[in-house]
This record gives sequence, structure tokens and C-alpha cells, in this order.
Amino acid sequence: MHTIRCKFIEKEKVFDQGYIITVKLIKGYNSQPIALAEKIQLTEGSYNVLAYLVEISKEEQTYLLFIDTSASKHKQLDIMQLTNSEFELEVSDNSIFTLNHKVRKMLLIMDDTSLIETAAILQLLAFNNINSELCLLTNTVQEDIIIFIERLIDSNIYYLNSIKTPVIDEIFERQTIGTALFIYGSWPIIDKIKNCAYKAGFENDVIQYKGYGQKIEKIFCVKCYCFNEKKNTEDIRCKRCNILLDVSTSYSKRLDAYLGYKKVD
Repeated sequence: MHTIRCKFIEKEKVFDQGYIITVKLIKGYNSQPIALAEKIQLTEGSYNVLAYLVEISKEEQTYLLFIDTSASKHKQLDIMQLTNSEFELEVSDNSIFTLNHKVRKMLLIMDDTSLIETAAILQLLAFNNINSELCLLTNTVQEDIIIFIERLIDSNIYYLNSIKTPVIDEIFERQTIGTALFIYGSWPIIDKIKNCAYKAGFENDVIQYKGYGQKIEKIFCVKCYCFNEKKNTEDIRCKRCNILLDVSTSYSKRLDAYLGYKKVD
């Protein structure tokens, strides 16, 4: 984490789930396409929030700040508290999204648990003239933030009420060469979509994902090609072929698993 200082410029949009303001960076640095901040420090106190900083102008050091208030379990930060003020952001050093200018199109398959973050990513793509298509897993399409998202990508959005393999396969089949993929959702959903993407011909270097919830780490048996749940031990016994596996530190991004080799005494 590192701290930056910003100055409020103007209010852009207000939603039920949060708001967007324009700010100017007056102290510190930001090297990420989207910077994640988890705390805002004002003169009167600090607020735990989720906020996403998207660059507007590198020369003028201006940004759009997307602030998500929907998931906060603490005191709410009202937009009036930021108006005409200076404040500090605690910004993560880890990137939540990688911008690849070589891709022709970005396909996003996301659920609706973080619509402010979805809007921030789509705004970044729009600023960089990258075509985008959003497949949104949701049961609600009337929220004001969704209307903003629809306008942002010229209604190039498809609503899903569940993640079914035939539906995902059809989405991938209509994509063209040069399309990259970003997935956001629970880990079981991400695993399911990734498997469909690999089957459709997507490679690791064009797939990004961000998951939440409990993730079950897996061991891939190189003898019988069976997946086993990772335990807090150096070796495990494969549930299919029953050999004792020596769990390596090698991790396969494609398999989403650590490799397990036959243990040699």
C-alpha cells in the first residue's frame, strides 16, 4: 500500500451504490490503469471504502474516482464530505486489471456484486478506445448504475440469470480473433468459465480473472490426470490411482492446480 493525495474537482454521477467524482492528483504517484483504494482519509477522520481510480489525463494528473458505498459495514462517506476538499487515499500496490493495448476487444463476464468496479473497468476501456462486451450475471436490470453501464458501452451488454455451459460456449463462439477475456465472480463460476474459454481456444495471456469467496486449491496428479484437493501437507494420496503424490511448488495456470508427482523414497 502507498498513500496519495487528491483534490476534489467536480461531481460526475451519483448512484444508489456509490458515486463518481473527478479528482486531481496533487501528491504521490499512480502507475496502474485502475488503482484500488480501501481507505479515504479526511481531516475529520478516515473511512473504509472501495474506490477505483481511473486516469483521465496523464499531463493534468486528473482521474475519475469511482467510490463504492454498497459493501461498507462502517460509517458511510457522503459525497458532500469530499466536495471542494483535499483527501488522502491508501492505494494498493497490486493491480486489479491489466490494460493490453494490443487487444481489439475485451469480453467481460461478471456478476453484479461489484457494479461500481465493473463501471470503472468499462470506463478505462472506453478511454482507451477498446471495444467491450459485457455479459452480466444478474436478476436486476433497473438499477441506475446498470443504466450508466449500458450507455457507456452502447448497450453492448447481455444479461444472464445463470452460468450454463451451452450459453457460455455460444458467447465464446461468436467472438473474433483479438478478443481478450476478463472474468469476475465466485471461484466456482470462474473455474467453469475458464474451462469453456480454454475449450474455445483462449490462451492464458488473454485471460484475466478476479474471484471472491473460498477458493479450493487443487493438486493435479501427473500419472492419472485426476484433480485432488490440496491439504496442508507436503504429500497426499491420489483419490483415483492411489499413489502417494509429492506436491511441487510448480503451479499450472491453465490447470489452475499445483502439479503432483509420484513420491520417490
